[in-house]
Amino acid sequence: GELPHHLGITLGRIAISFSIAMMLGSVLGILMGRFRYLDLWLDSLTTLALNIPALVTIILCFIWFGLNEVAALTAVIVNKTPNIAVTLR
Repeated sequence: GELPHHLGITLGRIAISFSIAMMLGSVLGILMGRFRYLDLWLDSLTTLALNIPALVTIILCFIWFGLNEVAALTAVIVNKTPNIAVTLR
């Protein structure tokens, strides 16, 4: 039936959003580790982003972008990028 089709779409969304979050977080984390002033400047924003619950991020993205793919992808990207950046800095 439809389950394999929808499962494939969901896994595609996950792959896209995590790939983008990994790229952004890696670049941000490496830059924060390399340049002290950038680390000091982004430290409080990173701490804030890490403490926002995932559910809040999802709800805000759905309010801002509507109930569509962009909101779902953006929610995962916004939620996961700070984790990756902090891990790599």
